[in-house]
Amino acid sequence: MSESRELLSRLDRAQLYTLVEIAILVTGFIGTLVTQQFWVALVALTSMFAFSRLISRKMDQSVENEFKDEWDDD
Repeated sequence: MSESRELLSRLDRAQLYTLVEIAILVTGFIGTLVTQQFWVALVALTSMFAFSRLISRKMDQSVENEFKDEWDDD
């Protein structure tokens, strides 16, 4: 029973990271449409993309560490 709860919490965390990543990219896109200045828009989109990739890497590392702990227990 606790294993299913752990899996559910991992899925919830993964979905949360995905939603945050999508929100960051949408915010950058909306900022691009609002400013309509090429260089400002380019910097905004680049920083939003970099931040979303950072979140993805953090999520991948946390999931990998959790699985590594489980494998070490076996």
